[in-house]
Amino acid sequence: MIGQSDGAAGSIPAAAAVTATASGDSSAWLLRCICDETRFSMLEVMLQDRRGVSVGGLASSLGRDQPLISHHLRRLRECGIVTSRQDGKRTMYRISSPRLADLIAEIAEAGREIPNLCAGAPGACSSRDDDDYNGNDGGGVGGNRGGGSSSGPGRCDC
Repeated sequence: MIGQSDGAAGSIPAAAAVTATASGDSSAWLLRCICDETRFSMLEVMLQDRRGVSVGGLASSLGRDQPLISHHLRRLRECGIVTSRQDGKRTMYRISSPRLADLIAEIAEAGREIPNLCAGAPGACSSRDDDDYNGNDGGGVGGNRGGGSSSGPGRCDC
């Protein structure tokens, strides 16, 4: 995961974030930071109150445990996507910049639009089994029984 420094496969230490953005990999790096479903859901909650949300507020909104929320907040902070401030005894978290908040809102909107875009494309979305997904129709190489999507079960290839 992003921000891990324990050498786990696929991880990027927090210090590597500066290198990644300086080397032109910033788009891919940003997407890796937010690609976790829980993290993105947390960011969507933060979009609703740009002043900030507490760990308890996020946990309550998402129906998740506070330790899990804290773990993901730490990762988002390491990526520079979320900042925190003290509000009495509580720590409030928010998206670090208005431009980043707008970008996350645009990504969320695009995610909601994709099924509608695919609905009009003939054969674009399919609910085939794993054999079809793997291109195995039992009768030849790269077969595609039924002429459905080549992108897998329930996936959109538009």
